[in-house]
Amino acid sequence: MINGYVVNVYNVLNYDIDFNLELSQYKNVITNDYTYQLIDEPEKQYKGKTYRCRLNGLLIHNKNNKKKKHSYTFDIIKQIDRADGWVQCCIIGVDTFNRLLVDIVINQFNVKDYLLQDLSMFQEYIK
Repeated sequence: MINGYVVNVYNVLNYDIDFNLELSQYKNVITNDYTYQLIDEPEKQYKGKTYRCRLNGLLIHNKNNKKKKHSYTFDIIKQIDRADGWVQCCIIGVDTFNRLLVDIVINQFNVKDYLLQDLSMFQEYIK
């Protein structure tokens, strides 16, 4: 598991995460550069690099229920906020859309296990 900082949540399955290290073996993965400031140093700007990540081994089974999908996305965002944006990830590989496939844990809260509690909405898959 490696530590990462979540910069953006697209939805319950897709994230931009800064791992604060150079992942040269994943050079084809979608990345974004961004700038940020520390609260106690507002005059200084830092640069960061995020990797586009997708939660590994999970599909949205019921794509028609957008309200429920947004509710789960909001639940995950709340968990990330409680951890000040820090998560632990296990990088599994790269998908066909050049995203890192990751398992995400937030303070011992396993995102995939949480979502799989609702089998009417989510489905596990294995490559």
